Amino acid sequence: MKDSFSILNAEIERLKKQQPTLKCGTVTSTSPFQVQFDGEDSSNTYKKPKAYTPTLNDRVCFLVQGNNYICLGGYE
Repeated sequence: MKDSFSILNAEIERLKKQQPTLKCGTVTSTSPFQVQFDGEDSSNTYKKPKAYTPTLNDRVCFLVQGNNYICLGGYE
């Protein structure tokens, strides 16, 4: 039988995963659009906003919620 603290901790962890976060990274390829996030070893492919034309080594910011990654664009 689970105690109250285990149930509460499990619920807190579940809610944390639903909360959106920001991730920043560096553009490693423009076609396809690939980004390596800070603190990670590999790049992944993402969709980019229509109004944003990435260049190599641009710094970009993503809004992440669950498995959804939304590129907010580049910044300096």
